[in-house]
Amino acid sequence: MEEKTVVAEQGGVRLDAFVAQNFELSRSLAATLIEDGNVLLNGKTAKKKAAKAEKVATAANLGIYG
Repeated sequence: MEEKTVVAEQGGVRLDAFVAQNFELSRSLAATLIEDGNVLLNGKTAKKKAAKAEKVATAANLGIYG
């Protein structure tokens, strides 16, 4: 699993956009990974609807299984 920590200037970005940009993926692949339960947000599986609706807060920790 690869992990990233969100820094202050990255907060407020859509979860799928953040994952795509920081893990060098397409946004659609990032959304699929989130919907399939392969992305952790602060140690918990990101909710399926979070892909487009949830904004990443500052100081959040993200992990991705790929």
